[in-house]
Amino acid sequence: MDNQSEPNKVENKPHEKSDDNLPKKCGIVMPIASMEGYPESHWKDVKRIIESAIKEANFEARLVSDADDIGVIHKRIVQNLYDNPMIVCDISGRNPNVMFELGLRLAFDKPTIIRPLAKVVVRHNVYY
Repeated sequence: MDNQSEPNKVENKPHEKSDDNLPKKCGIVMPIASMEGYPESHWKDVKRIIESAIKEANFEARLVSDADDIGVIHKRIVQNLYDNPMIVCDISGRNPNVMFELGLRLAFDKPTIIRPLAKVVVRHNVYY
């Protein structure tokens, strides 16, 4: 059958897993480089803690910017933000890239866990 006879048919994409026995992926959105008040080692520790919690919840943790293939990082990030069944987003550094990626994920209306390191007031009516 061709797609013209079934216009609403969704096809499996190569990056989607169809095996129910594999752990579901949980993307991580967070700063990875040093920034004011936070050295790079801080983010490595935060990543390790988040990965541990995700693994305990029976998900496979991975930064949304990571991939096995070579390609344009922006496409990979957007694709992972859309495809991952769950995303954990650390907004404690108020990193502009993190906030942009969080905005995309929320626009996709998909499950997202937002975690600040401490009480953080973020612009645009997102308060924690």
